[in-house]
Amino acid sequence: MTAQLLDGTATAAAIKGELRDRVAALAERGIVPGLGTLLVGDDGASRSYVTGKHRDCAEVGVASIAVELPATATQDEIADAVRALNADPAVTGFMSTGVKAAAFAAFATVPWGAETTLFGLLDTPVKLGVADVNVGVLVVFAITSMGVYGIVLAGWSSNSKYSLLGGLRSSAQMISYELAYATALASVVMLSGSLSLREIVNAQAGTWWGFIPRWYLFLQPVGFVIYVIAGVAETNRAPFDFPEAEQELVAGYNTEYSSVRFALFPQAEYVNMVTMSGVATDLYRGGWNGPFLPPELSWVWFLLKIGVLLFAYIWVRWTVPRYRYDQLMTFGWKWLFPAAVLNLIATAALIAALFGAPVPARAEELPVVPEIPSCATINARKITLVNGSAKIAGSVLTLERGRDQWATSVLDPMHRLPSTYVPTELVSIDYRARQGTGGGWRLKAEAAGALRQMFLDSWAEGIKLRVISAYRSYATQKITFSYWVTKSGLQEARHYSAVPGHSEHQLGTAVDLGTIGAGAPWGTKAFATSPTALWLTANAYRYGFVRSYPSGASKVALSCYGSEPWHWRYVGTTLAYEIACSELVPRIFLWNRQYGGERTIGVRCGALTPPDSYEGEVPPPIETPAPTESPTPSP
Repeated sequence: MTAQLLDGTATAAAIKGELRDRVAALAERGIVPGLGTLLVGDDGASRSYVTGKHRDCAEVGVASIAVELPATATQDEIADAVRALNADPAVTGFMSTGVKAAAFAAFATVPWGAETTLFGLLDTPVKLGVADVNVGVLVVFAITSMGVYGIVLAGWSSNSKYSLLGGLRSSAQMISYELAYATALASVVMLSGSLSLREIVNAQAGTWWGFIPRWYLFLQPVGFVIYVIAGVAETNRAPFDFPEAEQELVAGYNTEYSSVRFALFPQAEYVNMVTMSGVATDLYRGGWNGPFLPPELSWVWFLLKIGVLLFAYIWVRWTVPRYRYDQLMTFGWKWLFPAAVLNLIATAALIAALFGAPVPARAEELPVVPEIPSCATINARKITLVNGSAKIAGSVLTLERGRDQWATSVLDPMHRLPSTYVPTELVSIDYRARQGTGGGWRLKAEAAGALRQMFLDSWAEGIKLRVISAYRSYATQKITFSYWVTKSGLQEARHYSAVPGHSEHQLGTAVDLGTIGAGAPWGTKAFATSPTALWLTANAYRYGFVRSYPSGASKVALSCYGSEPWHWRYVGTTLAYEIACSELVPRIFLWNRQYGGERTIGVRCGALTPPDSYEGEVPPPIETPAPTESPTPSP
């Protein structure tokens, strides 16, 4: 065949002329095509691409409907813009660069660092990551699945059999390997008990025997290998780059693309590589957890781990030759997917054997509630200071396999949270003038809603509540404890301030409350008998709050801290009512609940109003004795 010179400019003009005639014919019938575009952010390449498309629309007579949103636009704002375009009768078509969009959107859900105040520059700690999604595993899986549509459509729209074959190969490859990919992810979800990528990373904090990282890589070596292989296939990288296959398809779906349009595809491919490496790092290799570095620099570990996986990507590309397409399908369906299923079954069997619920016991085999460690025993344990951070010998984690048991977790000088634990759904409780709070405090959304209602009702009754302290990160509690150590000494500070990791404030459900216009409640004994303290004692349970550290020598000996009439922890209305009824120290009540102990009903219970949803036994009303207080300084 003799080569011919193609005049691209003349060809484009001819195509546009034909389109102009078709659009004019539609206009005579009252039909005006309209192209809708949604541009989020101000990326230069994307803006240039969108501008070019709308310039082409103007040349052929197609209406151009452009919507632009800032890079800070929320998911809801983007969804509203899409719905508005869908409802606009002038819009008859959408333009999408799906491959690139999916690549960037998936990475946005990957957390890449711990919570930090950026070396104290911020008043409120922030989580390093674009979006903190509590079902991040599902979101990543869903978004990465969308990328194949861009490849298939690119191959189909090229009007080339080679491009079409490349697009079809991509879809078949996705179906073959996403099953193994998703099954490998399910094993990690079962181990952690969470779909949140951040919580999965937090579950891998710490070490075994003091030197082996608690990475799921060591618990899921088969799952990790399956994930890596499926990830290489998902990103169309060698030896699984069959949608391109230069020797067979002349670059496949890329055949008819050039310039910016062509550049978008390899750009998306490399972003997908980074995304898959980031997800693998969070799922199997402890995320940003690592020694030596403070939370402000935790992202360094994350980048180093990603770099290792990216090196593996490149190394495999130049080491392993491309398979035949039938070999790829055989390997995916006959080997990789069955191996993923067997790994999932083995993981489930292991979890059931180690942590499964016991068979219901017979009456003569009722469980015995173990005795909770006494405060005297705990306080006898040695506290060491390492780089300014206090640690208690023999302390144990309260969370099981990453499960966020924020309402029922026992937190005392013995039981602790991981240093990387950050509550989900933290929201601001800065109500300011009406409720009198300030300082940028945050709580879990559920606790914040209950607190707001309690503020509204208390203010209506003339009780001017204000928030003194709310959520504290591990780093913030470290600063707080260090302050009290400097002021009062180590042994004295441990009696009224929690060691980092042992504070209920880290749960995001505890608040210190005071009175508007008064000083700090722990600075005066008068707060214990103030109208504010008495109102909280009588009413806080109705909003789901319990007092963690009650007064009286016997209860102080059971709570392990001094009396704190200002410290209240949210546990939900049902649990708060039961704790108030039991008249037990919350520490003891939660311990009994955790191990199946009986719920006791105290003399005060008859004077309390149960929540509307309460289904337990409600005793008859009785008179309530007046409370007495003798507070000590607070943590």
